[in-house]
Amino acid sequence: MSEIYNNGWHDDDFQKSSESHAEETHFTYNESYLTPKKEKKTKKGFFKMTALMLVAAILGSLITCGVFAIVLPDYVNQKMRNFSFTAPSNYTPTSSDNVNSDTGVNVIPGTLSVVDIAKKVGPAVVGIVSTVPRQSFFGVTESQGSGSGIIVSNDGYIVTNNHVIEGASKITVHLSSGETKKATVVGSDSRTDLAVLKLEQGIYPYAELGHSSELEVGELCVAIGNPLGMEFAGSVTVGYVSALNRTVETDGKTLTLIQTDAAINSGNSGGALVNTRGQVIGINTLKIASTGVEGLGFAIPIDEAKPVFDDLMNHGYVKGRPVIGIVGRDISADIAQYYGYPEGIFVEQVQQDSGAHKAGISRGDIVTKADGVRVKTIEELNKVRDKKKAGATIKLEYDRSGNIYSADVVLGEEKVTNN
Repeated sequence: MSEIYNNGWHDDDFQKSSESHAEETHFTYNESYLTPKKEKKTKKGFFKMTALMLVAAILGSLITCGVFAIVLPDYVNQKMRNFSFTAPSNYTPTSSDNVNSDTGVNVIPGTLSVVDIAKKVGPAVVGIVSTVPRQSFFGVTESQGSGSGIIVSNDGYIVTNNHVIEGASKITVHLSSGETKKATVVGSDSRTDLAVLKLEQGIYPYAELGHSSELEVGELCVAIGNPLGMEFAGSVTVGYVSALNRTVETDGKTLTLIQTDAAINSGNSGGALVNTRGQVIGINTLKIASTGVEGLGFAIPIDEAKPVFDDLMNHGYVKGRPVIGIVGRDISADIAQYYGYPEGIFVEQVQQDSGAHKAGISRGDIVTKADGVRVKTIEELNKVRDKKKAGATIKLEYDRSGNIYSADVVLGEEKVTNN
């Protein structure tokens, strides 16, 4: 537990010191004003001399004031005309589009207050309740989960996290107006944890998208979503961009995310992370929850999310994703030593008419290299594969009964639809 120290001061000590100091200050400050002045004897002609001096002083002050009244405005105007602002020599504008050509200073137009951000983006953030069938001892039952989503078009397309709607047989969307609407899944992608829904026909408020590439660490941001379900729908939390390009591993996948200390809780998933212009720059997706851990929330950068949900909207899957055409499992060092196998990926299944099938790879082969890179796990193999596009060739080296072979595999296109 954190402690607050008062550097050895006690309240009574501080009070005594303050009173003592106040008394000293009081007498020192007022001494010159309280000292009575001694009376001086006047001599003959004193009053006449005083009168003459007073007249001279008045005339002098009038002349002086007249001079300053005429000269000062011209002097100030001249100085203002010659005034210019020079940017620091080490200053680098963050966006050339908004740089004042005269000063070199970056100006961010349209910066909004948190209240205005909430008014602008809030109506486009929705609550999502998904009904998921579960197999139990008593048969098929249903469970419900909730999350958030962002309307990104006026005809009702919604972007959310895949884990919010995964496996759902029914999806209900709660609008900020209080209305509820049915929604269908247009496309989902577990690799990026993104999904696109479509609302019933209608005209809907939608969010403006920004550019996460323009973000800087320390920039203020606002999270809008539905923590802990519909009871706290439309909650607004404020924080800062804590870090960029954070690599986080979750559920067997690696994501590159924006880190923020704006509060993100269960139910915020799929909601909006917004910049000070009221533009969505991230999709809130997860937080690190542990004893003694606070302010570690994460969002998918909008620049990385947009190409994915554009493909999901238009095609139902992410186009151009490469696929080898095998299903396999890792051979660990222990298993390899026990059975005398090399470490690598054991091929359990080869998909019909895939690149691997056409290249002659069979069940039981153990893949050990990809494009000359030693691979021991499926994750390592996928990292080499994902550097390529569908239609490209990957060279696989594999062990078959102790003999080493190689094959050039033409990568196919992964097509995962919701039909």
